[in-house]
Amino acid sequence: MAYVGLLYVGAVLFLNGVMLLGKADPKSIAVFNVFVGGLQVLTPTVLIVAHLDDPTALLNASGIYLFGFTYLYVGIGLLGDLDTSGVGWFSLFVAIMAVGYSFANFRLLGDGPFGVIWLY
Repeated sequence: MAYVGLLYVGAVLFLNGVMLLGKADPKSIAVFNVFVGGLQVLTPTVLIVAHLDDPTALLNASGIYLFGFTYLYVGIGLLGDLDTSGVGWFSLFVAIMAVGYSFANFRLLGDGPFGVIWLY
């Protein structure tokens, strides 16, 4: 399931790059950011509610929120012509948390590939 989410993350990152190069209208890219962000907030919520008694599932699902809120922040900011300078500060928080999630994947879950993905 996590790999499907990574597919959408790759798509939104590609589209954001195209937008930053000036090859696409920011408002049109914003719609996809909101779609992927919404998906990455709804999905972990469902997973957490369904697995309240499984700490491993809770840990895996909780990290998805970091990206979901980032894409919602970018998408809503672009759609509303808002100042999105706070995205950088939120991204710093995400980067710090990614180190913790990487450690958890390597040490607690024994999932080396996702430990590496969190470091990326």
